[in-house]
Amino acid sequence: MATNRLNFRAEFTQRTAMFLNTVFHKEKVLSIIDSLQKNIANEMEDHITKWNSPVSKAAWSQNCNLLKEFAENRNRYMFKHMMDYFNIPDTSRLTIKCSDGGKIAVCSSYILNKDSATFTLFDSIPVNLLALPEPGFTFSGWNNTDFNKQIYLILNKDTTVLASFEKTDQNIIPDTVNGTLILDDTLQPYYSTGNILIPGGDSLIIMDGVNVLMTPHSSIINYGFLRIEGSDTKPVIFDINPDVTDGYIKTGNKKWGAICINSGKISSGVTSIFIDTADAPCPGSGVNI
Repeated sequence: MATNRLNFRAEFTQRTAMFLNTVFHKEKVLSIIDSLQKNIANEMEDHITKWNSPVSKAAWSQNCNLLKEFAENRNRYMFKHMMDYFNIPDTSRLTIKCSDGGKIAVCSSYILNKDSATFTLFDSIPVNLLALPEPGFTFSGWNNTDFNKQIYLILNKDTTVLASFEKTDQNIIPDTVNGTLILDDTLQPYYSTGNILIPGGDSLIIMDGVNVLMTPHSSIINYGFLRIEGSDTKPVIFDINPDVTDGYIKTGNKKWGAICINSGKISSGVTSIFIDTADAPCPGSGVNI
């Protein structure tokens, strides 16, 4: 029970810090306030005339300035409140660098998908980092020394970590099928990098025993010809690629999309197909199977 409380404390505090670095970063919040203020500024005189509130456009501008003042100062106070309540000694800056071929999940809440970023996080509390290789790449280490995908850092000074990824010989399904593409079990599993489009006049044939790992929210969209030839002993399996995600990590199971028929043909030889973690409507006017 005590361990669970400590784990929750660590995740809560560092995830709060991450949101203050990202979603609630003052520059982002100020930009949103400015944008909303500009959108309705020309309507405020008519609004005040009709509703007698606020008392004047100057008063409205002052209210907007109060919002901006709050956005300017919130993070500083939030960090102080958290440090006082949880008895945290200080903060440090963590710079995360990432080579091509992957992303980094930071504190189970934010996906770093650019070359480098720096965050202010709490000292003495574990920082959870998870390497997420893209299809066609494998994780090759943190600072070329620690090769576990998931690590926990304890900060007590400004720190820099580098996550490295290397190309592999994974079998990537092209985003657009050209001609006739046959997937057999000699090279599987196969990986998608996004939606798989089968244009009119082109064909995708998936043989028995093949395992296809789909990226989150991606679908197979068929305008041409799709044939899936599983068997009772060697079914064709569609599942989520567990290493790929995007944006902020959400709770619950990740899902890929669907197999969609958009005025194309699907062979009557669709047999012994196992579809897991699929949960999305087809793009356009397609029909799910």
